[in-house]
Amino acid sequence: MGSSLYGDAQVCVRELIQNGIDACLLRQAMESTWGNQYIPEIKVVFGQVDGEPTLQVSDNGIGMDQDIIDKYFSRIGCSFYKSADFYALQAKHKTHFQPISRFGIGILSCFMVSDSLQVDTRRLYDTHSSSNPIQLRIEGLESVFWMLDGSRGQPGTTMDLTLRTDNPWAAMTDIERIATVVKAVPHPPFPITICSGDETTIHDGRPFLTARPPQEWNKSAHVRQLDIDITDTQLDLAGTASVVVLDDGGQPIGEKELFAREVSVEGFAPLHLTTTLRVGTNAITRHSCTLEVKESEIDTSYYDYKQVESECALAVHGISVPVNVVEEAWRNPRMKTRLSFPFPVWLRIDVIDQRDLDLNTARSEIIYNEKWLDFAEAVSFAICRGVRYAVDGEYWEELCRIWRSKDGVADYFVRGLARAME
Repeated sequence: MGSSLYGDAQVCVRELIQNGIDACLLRQAMESTWGNQYIPEIKVVFGQVDGEPTLQVSDNGIGMDQDIIDKYFSRIGCSFYKSADFYALQAKHKTHFQPISRFGIGILSCFMVSDSLQVDTRRLYDTHSSSNPIQLRIEGLESVFWMLDGSRGQPGTTMDLTLRTDNPWAAMTDIERIATVVKAVPHPPFPITICSGDETTIHDGRPFLTARPPQEWNKSAHVRQLDIDITDTQLDLAGTASVVVLDDGGQPIGEKELFAREVSVEGFAPLHLTTTLRVGTNAITRHSCTLEVKESEIDTSYYDYKQVESECALAVHGISVPVNVVEEAWRNPRMKTRLSFPFPVWLRIDVIDQRDLDLNTARSEIIYNEKWLDFAEAVSFAICRGVRYAVDGEYWEELCRIWRSKDGVADYFVRGLARAME
């Protein structure tokens, strides 16, 4: 069942971490209400016990008690973070963070890589009050839950998985294992400790926000790259963007002819061969015309090559969403949640705070609705505003003219551009 939902067995780390993040953020809100200092902590450890590979994910969040285990943890499809109990707790402590966990099915992913799961947990009630510690042992998805007295001293939860020998991390190096966790959670709301063997990394998400395109991303002459910080707490967005525009002598242009030659062939009208750079949707394209003489006819061919093409890494509340939102429409014509810009952009973006996107149960697709359209407009505005601040007034006005003249410009981009022009 887990494989049918998720496909990739590595997602169990993502599911466990996002549960820990929610638990820590909820405790943070409670501790703030009480005036207490609190430092959220999550630790991921790839290790071995008695020669068997193990995975441990621990947090110092709110934890669980018997009631939470009975009503939510032990019932597939029942999420505490979609329950009246959670909303009442939010109201009590005046917090409105958007939880990452949504469907109450994360435990299914654990049994894609493990046959046994041990949970040690203790729930925080008040500033000096918590539940008795509980230990759960689960020997398979169809097994009963063995509930024992635990020994955990502080509130929080530790999940211990005994991994199968053919687990997806078995053939990886320690550094590669750590990299899979960083990729799954590229921008956590607080630092996460990741350990494998002798390697330890404190992952704080800064590389996600400071990343720039590789040098080979933009090799062409006649282009200008604008690196922009699009982090904005009012828009509830965090990230960076690198926009590429065609430039000729310090002025933006819509296309640039690189090569032109008139060819005369006896018995035929003169032929015009060209190579042109053109700005298009999410790309700058090299358009070329060639010809081949065949006895009594001439074969003319046209070739398009993407000189610079958009790339995007998207996260929602720090957790990666493995969908290419700048993918060309012909590759996946059914996908509606696509960002289309009249220029290529290298984008790293996280949806933070109160902004949210609706995802399918596997977190592999974005649901097309008003949340998506509002997000697309906000991203368009953030990028256009950043470009406006990066260039002079005359340059900006010409860019706006070029972008608005393109065919098929998305409505949300038009709205975002209009806001940036105000």
